[in-house]
Amino acid sequence: MAPKPKVGIPGFGRRLSWKDYTPADQPPAGYSFDAGTHTDVRYRYQWRPLEKGGWKIKHVLVSVEFSHKKSWIVKGRQAEELLRHEQLHYMISSIGARQLLHALSDLSGDGSQSADFTCNEIVAKMIGDDHDSLLSQVQDRYDEAFLTGTQHSQNKHQQILWDHEITKVHGDPNGKLEKLYYFMVPGDYEVLTGSTRDA
Repeated sequence: MAPKPKVGIPGFGRRLSWKDYTPADQPPAGYSFDAGTHTDVRYRYQWRPLEKGGWKIKHVLVSVEFSHKKSWIVKGRQAEELLRHEQLHYMISSIGARQLLHALSDLSGDGSQSADFTCNEIVAKMIGDDHDSLLSQVQDRYDEAFLTGTQHSQNKHQQILWDHEITKVHGDPNGKLEKLYYFMVPGDYEVLTGSTRDA
């Protein structure tokens, strides 16, 4: 197993305040809750060629960026509990950024597919804009899982449980999105998919 990179991730530990958000008179079209947090995970890498068409990633930079213009709060709804809910959304994105950094660092290939193709595949599966990406699925589960979602902070019991789990994974240098994807009370997975899984 490759050693975990020791480089920092710009924006990883950012703490949000309501001053970061754009005030809105009402939620944007298509939304029915009081706040929305938009975070971008940005990345750059370089690779060097090896013998026989192989390659190796040699430099990776991943950052987490909060978007003031795309993040909003309905005026008069700036509750401390809601801000904490939004902070945890940001922390989930930060976990995804760290996992991407680990996945790309020291990555190598034999030339059967290019470095760019390989990296783009990893990015798409992990943090891509598609709703099928692991990051998007975790963000959705946090809000909307049938039994265990927070319902956009309205389910106070589940909010406490998710807060504990996200904080724990965020603080673990090896914490991954998969830990949050499979975070649930007994029965949730069966309700959602009609199947069971080992704990």
